Amino acid sequence: MLVLSRRAHERIVFPAFGTSVEVLEVKPGRVRLGIDAPANIQILREEVMDPAQAKHAGSSQFQRLVNVTAEANSEDRLRKIRHELRNRLNTASVGLALARRQLRAGMVEDLDATLDAIAGSFQSLEGDMQSLTEAPKQVNARRPLEALLVEDDTNECQLLAGFMRLAGYKVNTATDGEDALNRLRNGFKPDVMLLDMNMPRCDGVTTVKMIRCDPQLANLRIYAVTGYSAEQLGVDAKHSGLNGWFQKPLNPERLLGELQADRDSCLSA
Repeated sequence: MLVLSRRAHERIVFPAFGTSVEVLEVKPGRVRLGIDAPANIQILREEVMDPAQAKHAGSSQFQRLVNVTAEANSEDRLRKIRHELRNRLNTASVGLALARRQLRAGMVEDLDATLDAIAGSFQSLEGDMQSLTEAPKQVNARRPLEALLVEDDTNECQLLAGFMRLAGYKVNTATDGEDALNRLRNGFKPDVMLLDMNMPRCDGVTTVKMIRCDPQLANLRIYAVTGYSAEQLGVDAKHSGLNGWFQKPLNPERLLGELQADRDSCLSA
């Protein structure tokens, strides 16, 4: 138990809450306190609170912390949140015990019951935190997939890119195979590539061969998106290094569905 004595104009500080209590004036049987706290911390006199409100003071703030904990996407993050909650509980308990001791010495008797109620509410956090320790929640949050759309027709490229962005992809574009290869050589590593097969400077077949020679791009999924069939271009689609072939005109919803199905198949393999 930490016990302190304060004179007029001396403070008690709760650093975890950004809160301080200053002794403004000391008189026989009474002490005037000034409390400086952030706007989101509610401070009330006991006589304006009903018993239920006093019992559960601070519960809504704790619930917000629990909600943040539930949304954490890693066990490490959850462990850090639990540690921070325990630190806050310890700070509040020690500080409020100090305030009670001062009150029992004859200072601010009318605030003693309020401070005791607040201390009780923070003590109840221990049980709530125990449930977090026993059954931590994890949220499987996938990062947005990145796509490289390689198409020399500007209007077609922008329309398909806009559609995929609305579907949750991060989309970069390239005007032809040479442009795409330059981006990849400069360190860009998308998850998928949608590749037109008939382009100037460097066509789709050549682009795929160059990519498949680079072991750093071994996980890149490449899908042909073209007005030609594989047979028309003389390509063996199964042994070309491509992961799929979509012939124009596209059904964009079907394209997305097959991309997702292919990704799920890779993850479960």
